[in-house]
Amino acid sequence: MLRVQRKIYPWIERAVLDSGRLRLADEKLRTNFSRVIFVCTGNICRSPYAEAMARSHGLDAISCGIATRTGLPADPTALEEAAAKGVDMSSHRTTRWEDVELKSGDLVIALELRHARAVLPKAKPRIAR
Repeated sequence: MLRVQRKIYPWIERAVLDSGRLRLADEKLRTNFSRVIFVCTGNICRSPYAEAMARSHGLDAISCGIATRTGLPADPTALEEAAAKGVDMSSHRTTRWEDVELKSGDLVIALELRHARAVLPKAKPRIAR
């Protein structure tokens, strides 16, 4: 898992930084969001890392999983890898996508296409036209 994490984390870091740039460029891009929701499968490594990164950049963020139970801790290897990058995920507990209450202004970032497909039915009614 450690090798996989090293490959995935730079992509997540870019997504977080790009989200921050969207917020800074709000007027120019007409992009407005108040909270970022990162979605992955188990909510034990990728999405909690993205959430912690986003918060460290001043963004309001949460994370969740499409196939998890609420209340589980982050994966120990993910905790170690995040700590090595200066990101503390020790207080993270999993949240199921079904338990997330969507709000106006949420930006949902799915980490894989299958995650996007899973969240679309719930998120679609809220997509601005």
